[in-house]
Amino acid sequence: MSDVGVVVASFDSPAVQGLLAEWNHELGFVPKGGSTVEPSDFTAPNGAFFTAVCSEAPVGCGGLRTLSGTTGEVKRLFVRPEARGRGTGRVLLAALEEHAVILGMEAVRLDTDGGESRALALFRSAGYQPIADYNRNPYARHWFEKRPPMRSVDC
Repeated sequence: MSDVGVVVASFDSPAVQGLLAEWNHELGFVPKGGSTVEPSDFTAPNGAFFTAVCSEAPVGCGGLRTLSGTTGEVKRLFVRPEARGRGTGRVLLAALEEHAVILGMEAVRLDTDGGESRALALFRSAGYQPIADYNRNPYARHWFEKRPPMRSVDC
């Protein structure tokens, strides 16, 4: 796979909705668990949505939204099967974390059903620590949090 780029995308865009439809099909249900999402959750100043692009084709997506004050949440992180195991998820996750820091978030949370062992491995290797259920998502079996390093600013 050639280099993967990450671009800001609208949650409502056809490319994102196509990726999410693939994810829903793979899951076998439409995620509507403990934390529902709205397109406005992924717009400034409360969040953002990104797509991973390879050879100008979308291969993954993910969003960041504000949960409360200085805590954000990664939602709808998905990578097409043909792009898995090649660093695409890691690139997306890093972009979301970087955006969290830009927004002044001190913690980033996420949940997962744990059905994709590589996703669990990604979260753990990226520094996410297990936490208690924070959102009562009936589909989730794992909850994680990371405190991304804050950027220093010269005065």
